[in-house]
Amino acid sequence: MSVAYIVDPVCSQFLGHNYTALHLFQKYLEDMKLFKSVKCVASEVLPEASEGDDIDRLFHYCYSAFMPLAHLTEDYEKEWVSQQSQKVSSDPLVEQSYKDWATFFKKYKVKSTDAIVMPSIDYCSTMGLLHFMKRDLTTKTCPAIKLRFIGVLENASKYSADPKADIFKLLRELSDDFPIAISTETPLYSSFVAENIGRPAYVVPYPVFEKDPLPMPESDAFGISSLGSARMDKGFGELPGIMQRMHAKYPDFNFRFEGQLPPGNVSVDPNLLNSLYCLPRVRMLPESITDAEMRDLWLRTDVALLPYSAGTYRYRGSAILQEALNYGRLVLTGPNTAFADQIRYYNCGYVVNSHEEYVDMLYRLAQTDRQKRRDQALQARFLFQIDSQTSYEKWMS
Repeated sequence: MSVAYIVDPVCSQFLGHNYTALHLFQKYLEDMKLFKSVKCVASEVLPEASEGDDIDRLFHYCYSAFMPLAHLTEDYEKEWVSQQSQKVSSDPLVEQSYKDWATFFKKYKVKSTDAIVMPSIDYCSTMGLLHFMKRDLTTKTCPAIKLRFIGVLENASKYSADPKADIFKLLRELSDDFPIAISTETPLYSSFVAENIGRPAYVVPYPVFEKDPLPMPESDAFGISSLGSARMDKGFGELPGIMQRMHAKYPDFNFRFEGQLPPGNVSVDPNLLNSLYCLPRVRMLPESITDAEMRDLWLRTDVALLPYSAGTYRYRGSAILQEALNYGRLVLTGPNTAFADQIRYYNCGYVVNSHEEYVDMLYRLAQTDRQKRRDQALQARFLFQIDSQTSYEKWMS
């Protein structure tokens, strides 16, 4: 293959995983040496980086109704939605995405020997691409299409009653005639997607593949962290209860807890924040930290907490879990998420059912020999990386 285009039309700000994921996928595909070059393409509204970057900005942003951006005016979407025809869809956002893909193929002169890789598909751009393939491409002119489902924006539409079913319908229609390879972030989601499109789906994690695990913390205080976005569906509301129970049950436990504050545009009960601030040995970090600061936080972490919502994460994976596996750290989570089964399978941590069990397991792990914990984490890392790299090679080839 000649050029791989890593495309994320939703990448519109520097917060979150989208921007980081583009660079991680770029580096990983470059290291695989399957392509002569790897190019990243994002939303037209992604601000310019202060130090510059190599990301092209092309696609219209279609998710103001679900994820409003502070740097966009209220009229941003109105300016182009009202002008849409209905060439491929009655959904004006899908129609615009179709036009964006036409611009993309023309601008880059995309060939059949190239590949389009979408690390985290969304409804509008995926439907726009599939319609473009159906209307404007043939089996001989279509590049390799690599679509990765992560269970976030596949179902986000203002105009469709069943967005995910729309995607599945077009994929079933096109998959036999076009070079489409599907992947998901979790095994449970791969089964769901495969059953709905009638063909196998690979399991492809977030591409954080460190050459070496991080050294274990040297502090006498047991390091507990809640890393990543401090959202309610990621269990931010559970943290005060867990920490309060910890202090009540094990008052002499020498631990240190660190987490990030919620984003400024998210409304959080002040009492919830105050209940964390007032606790000893609890430190809250800013909502946004640099990659270097995140790495330092991992260096201070013995165990990561993932008290995620079972409803939201029924099929979804966790980038933090995948980072923990690659960095050589154990995790704790609750039941009934898609990644709880992965934690059990790789033995990279434990699944607990209540605040009480979180507290007891944290205390037990702190009493466990540090080398024993490290050996457990490194074995999990070994298995995870073998599985992940094999999946990536199959998905990309």
